[in-house]
Amino acid sequence: MIGPLLSRSLPAHWLQPDTASVEWVAGQRSQPAPGWLESLWNYLRLNSPYDLSAVERFPLVPVRAGRRQMVPGLGVATVTELVALRPAGGAAVVVRRADGLSLGGELELIAGKLGLTVVDTPPDFVRGHAAAERDYLFAPTYLGVLRAVRRRCREGAGGGGGREAVVALLVGRATAGEKRRLRELFAKISAHELTAADDDLRDLLAHLPLFETLDGSGGGPSQFVSAAEVALSAPAERMSIPLSRRLLDVSSSDSQTLAQLLSVRRLEPAQLLTEVRSCYRVHLLVF
Repeated sequence: MIGPLLSRSLPAHWLQPDTASVEWVAGQRSQPAPGWLESLWNYLRLNSPYDLSAVERFPLVPVRAGRRQMVPGLGVATVTELVALRPAGGAAVVVRRADGLSLGGELELIAGKLGLTVVDTPPDFVRGHAAAERDYLFAPTYLGVLRAVRRRCREGAGGGGGREAVVALLVGRATAGEKRRLRELFAKISAHELTAADDDLRDLLAHLPLFETLDGSGGGPSQFVSAAEVALSAPAERMSIPLSRRLLDVSSSDSQTLAQLLSVRRLEPAQLLTEVRSCYRVHLLVF
């Protein structure tokens, strides 16, 4: 079996469960020889063409092309940073550029804040394995990023994380502008694409705090919430009356599109008056 063989042959510090990435110094005595990575992937392509589960925890994916640099005691050598197909800590691997598409600097920064690992376009010998891009390397597209976030949720669940941990990262680390950027990205998903995808993608989208509440609704300032928290949106016409409950502000085109995708009900002015009638009466009495 290739898994046990790699466990015996790779450097011990590469195999620590909490190791996010390793440096492969080609030619260094305790490390694999030059060319081993391509030979290994060629072996996997021929002998395990549809299943990489036996090797998914080993560092076999270059973060970027190897760089020539000075290595103490060795001189100039090629150093390549490697990550696993399923990195430690529940991360998922997103490809920076693929098939003419690019993640972009802002989304790359957001991905890092959510615990995702971003790599350059993998070498052809990695991409040539059918299971690599199908199951492990997520494309720099709206669906690719969402699926990577889903993988992050699933992988982190066993360690007390899961979706709640990802939501906490989004709330605690991402700026308001970055949340809006993610909303713009996911608003590009069509209803057909979401219907064709697994149901848990829709559920995940519904639980990400990417919407903003209408300022003053519910008696508080605007804040980021999810569609699962607040399932009603304000009408297009703004009304200067106190609102007894929080409502989503869908005045931007991306928030409106994403709200429709998640079946958020948008109130008409007459419905809004009915919803807040009791609060409105209290306001009149106080006045």
